[in-house]
Amino acid sequence: MAFSAPQAFATAGVLDEGGERLELVSLPRSFEPLGGHLRLEMASSLAGVAFEGLEVLEGYEHESIEYTVSHFLPNLEILRVIQEFGLDEPELRDRLDARVRASMERLGQGQNYDGGWGWYTGVNSESNPVISAYVLMGLVHAEQAGYQVNDYIFENAVQYLLNYLVNNLPDAEHPWLYDQAALIHFVLSQADFPVLDLASDLLDQRDQLSPWGQALIGLVMAQNAPDARADALFSNLQTSAVRSATGARWELDQAGTWQTLSSEVFNQAVVVYALAQRDPASPLVTDGMRYLMAYRDASGGWQSSYATSWALLAIAEVMRGTAELGGEFAFSASLNENPFATGQAGGAEQFTEVVAETSLESLLPDLPNALTIQREAGTGRLYYRAILDVVQPVESVEALNRGLGITRAYYPAGLDCASQDCRAVDSAKVGDLVTVRLTLNIPNAVHYLRLEDYIPAGTEVLDLSLKTSQIGEAQQEVSYDPLDPLARGWGWWYFGTNQVYDDHIAWLAEYLPAGTYELTYTLVVLQPGTYQVIPAQARQMYFPEVQGISQGSLFEVVP
Repeated sequence: MAFSAPQAFATAGVLDEGGERLELVSLPRSFEPLGGHLRLEMASSLAGVAFEGLEVLEGYEHESIEYTVSHFLPNLEILRVIQEFGLDEPELRDRLDARVRASMERLGQGQNYDGGWGWYTGVNSESNPVISAYVLMGLVHAEQAGYQVNDYIFENAVQYLLNYLVNNLPDAEHPWLYDQAALIHFVLSQADFPVLDLASDLLDQRDQLSPWGQALIGLVMAQNAPDARADALFSNLQTSAVRSATGARWELDQAGTWQTLSSEVFNQAVVVYALAQRDPASPLVTDGMRYLMAYRDASGGWQSSYATSWALLAIAEVMRGTAELGGEFAFSASLNENPFATGQAGGAEQFTEVVAETSLESLLPDLPNALTIQREAGTGRLYYRAILDVVQPVESVEALNRGLGITRAYYPAGLDCASQDCRAVDSAKVGDLVTVRLTLNIPNAVHYLRLEDYIPAGTEVLDLSLKTSQIGEAQQEVSYDPLDPLARGWGWWYFGTNQVYDDHIAWLAEYLPAGTYELTYTLVVLQPGTYQVIPAQARQMYFPEVQGISQGSLFEVVP
């Protein structure tokens, strides 16, 4: 069985009025693709874009508390906006009911004794004020949507954030606390527990806030104690926007962003979210949303589950404030002057994207391919995205180090590699056990890291936490052995419990200091054949530009 390494290249845009846009699509020249396709998605309203973003959130696998909230919060808001327009989406509503109830149960179980939540559930996950504020925001929105929220959980969360605000006032030595305080003030205000004296003090220190922090504290004061300072803050957001042909954006100082999970996309989304509530008719809201649309990634989301959630919340507010669901116009696309797709804005069709797809064989291999997006005059906007998916042979994939280095090696199980040099293998017999060793090199400390490794198709991960293994032999439950503390590798104690899937295994780490780490697990060899193995991958979840990929490889299983 052959595995491959897909690569995606994407572009996106918005057409506000009648006209056309030309996008040039070229096939890669650095390798010969095994296959792939060109996919065009066109949405006649933000609703179509939002539904695609919600589908992207379904694809995340990690079990963090942040994702628990991101999994239901934007769904709640998109559904509420649609219902406010007198429309309905039964499939989304039915799916949401079960999801919210399951999330409420998990959040209740994961709440710490102090009333807060950590990044993930576990005995070593200390309460995090940003995560806790985000959870409370989710609880507030769930309650507003008519779901039952446990009063004890809600009140303890409020008390945790109130205590944190009082005991962690921002200062020059901890600059991220200004933005963090803005988020907490905003959520407490949504929960009807505003702390207006401290919020007013923070407004006086607005020069220390990022654009998204200014936007949130501006909303707090404008909604609870409006004065000239809040007006001046929103005026500053108007004048500080950087405008270009792509739209309007707000620059983010990167210092200390991991403490607040903030990124460029998150910053953009929160500012648009706030401006859409303050003045939805402002052209700046349209320009800010256009920029946000242009930077969707190839999956249809934005960078991470957290950034995608906030982008969808911004979309919901723009839809609510601009009544964009009322568009009326025809649109189409052509590829190399041949018809490719057509659609009509308005009615039930606005919830569904128009999608067209063609294989690489139909594209010009050596010349740019002309993809023309067209729309007629009429009310509304056309959002489009083109994705070129190409498949690269796994064995030709080279290692990538963008702030993280990762290697993978296979060894016969049972060898004492601490006392002797062990030679890595690239083959094994059916019935053998193989130890996989992942080595992660980190030159600088990282936060919120996800590491995942894909296994050869003819093998399975031996889950030693079970009493019986996949091959039916009795196993001992894994525990720490003081006589052999490195049996599971080096630095494993920084990682949470691994998650085993059908084709890969994954770990999460909230914090890793600079250094070298080793993680090991065991494979059971089951089916003979020569298998291409997808590289191991490590990345910071909220800053995925910091990532590492191991080299692609082949693994042979002999009878």
